[in-house]
Amino acid sequence: MGTQLLIEHNTRKATSTLNCLNALGLGPTGFTRLLATRIYAQFIRPQMEYGLAIQKTQQKYTKLLENTQSSSYFRRIYGSNNQRASTKVMQHLINIPSMKIRVSILQAKFLNRTRWLPEDTLLSNLLPIIDTISTTLWKSLPPQMAPYDNKQVKAATKQLLNLEFQETRNGPKSKLVAACRPYLLIDPIVWLPMKYSQRNRLIRWRLGWMPNGGTSAICRSCNDNQHLSRNHVISCFNVQTLLNIPYVVPDPISFVLNSLPTKRSTSDSKERYWKYIWPRLTRLMKEIDRLCHDDDLRENDSEQPLSIKNDFIMWIDQPNTDSAHRSPSTSQYNLTQHSSD
Repeated sequence: MGTQLLIEHNTRKATSTLNCLNALGLGPTGFTRLLATRIYAQFIRPQMEYGLAIQKTQQKYTKLLENTQSSSYFRRIYGSNNQRASTKVMQHLINIPSMKIRVSILQAKFLNRTRWLPEDTLLSNLLPIIDTISTTLWKSLPPQMAPYDNKQVKAATKQLLNLEFQETRNGPKSKLVAACRPYLLIDPIVWLPMKYSQRNRLIRWRLGWMPNGGTSAICRSCNDNQHLSRNHVISCFNVQTLLNIPYVVPDPISFVLNSLPTKRSTSDSKERYWKYIWPRLTRLMKEIDRLCHDDDLRENDSEQPLSIKNDFIMWIDQPNTDSAHRSPSTSQYNLTQHSSD
């Protein structure tokens, strides 16, 4: 099977599986985005990656994989119907690498395994040819040290992922990505315990969907007939003062989101800070959300079908334990208790 037929087969299979899971709750109002990400990484993405380690993947084939990942997965779990919308922020929030990087990682791991084969195998006789393969990750490893142990491969992989992220962050049309955390991890707004409406508003702010002011949208909170834009909302609500952020910070809401804890703190001052800031932030986001609707937003957050035990403040108050205060990126996270988010 040629490369094109293989990739077309893989993408069709992955899309079919996603459609089946969509009926089970794989969507913006179903599984949590953290759980959906784990399902995708464990069951869906391997279907798209099948056989890529031994294929010469051209740019047009990689683009097909990227488009499938963006349209079939990212936009689906975030509820985006705009096929032209960028998925850079969606990708960064859940820390999923691009398919281009995934292909490079798979090929580098395959090439490294060939170094451990016995000398009498046929593949080991092809090592001089293998050394000429121009895989990005493989080229970054020093050839005189092959074969490499897992620590060396992981370190090179991490460096490659960080390099790709920095290029994306400094590239064109990267204002929203630049407002996110400047390093790779699953963003806490995806997994921290909070009400569905609260999480939804924070994610919409990250994605630039709130405020969703079109060219004719006018702010109803002031009498100046100002355009309902991101910058106007910040000045209209005097957000820097509300959240105790210096005025030199252009986006105080993103600044606070970037400061969200990735584990429970042992500092009493940090606990007091979040108990003070969090209610203000959630009220602010609700007021901004109200401006995005023609009619008044009369939703009562307390009526959301979510246990109060999942509230962020309750999480802050819980005692610190080694297994309970770490983030999903460093420990096994209890996905089942958040599946009803």
